[in-house]
Amino acid sequence: MANNDTIIGFFMAFIGIAGILAEFYYLIIDPVFNGNPFANFQNDTGGVADYSQLYWAIVLPLFVGTGGVLAIILWIGITMIQTPPPEAWDFDDLEDELGETSDDSMTSETSITAETEKKTKVKPKKETAKKSKPEKKKPAKKAAATKKKKST
Repeated sequence: MANNDTIIGFFMAFIGIAGILAEFYYLIIDPVFNGNPFANFQNDTGGVADYSQLYWAIVLPLFVGTGGVLAIILWIGITMIQTPPPEAWDFDDLEDELGETSDDSMTSETSITAETEKKTKVKPKKETAKKSKPEKKKPAKKAAATKKKKST
């Protein structure tokens, strides 16, 4: 039996495909074969103007925008169809694995914390101390230079 997400996915995929096909037919195919709806309108001067370029300037961005949204809806629907339902949680098995009951939850939390601390303790690395040579004091050349300047 299909779950609710699969049913919703089929509905979304159907809407996406039907919308893209209907849009393609009514905006692109029908005007090409049956004549442009904006062609041969009467303009202000009484003459007949051809607005076919205006039609395509409006329709092509409209087709790309709404087609993109419908394609995203189709993609989400297909993803919902393919994704399996999540497994049900069995809390009884979880309690058996942890060895606890719901009455002594505080005790089990502290034991779980202690177990994780034991597992995650990192042994400190042994540091090898490098013997460094003591620094020798350099003679103060600046002090001698300042004494010469004062005397002159």
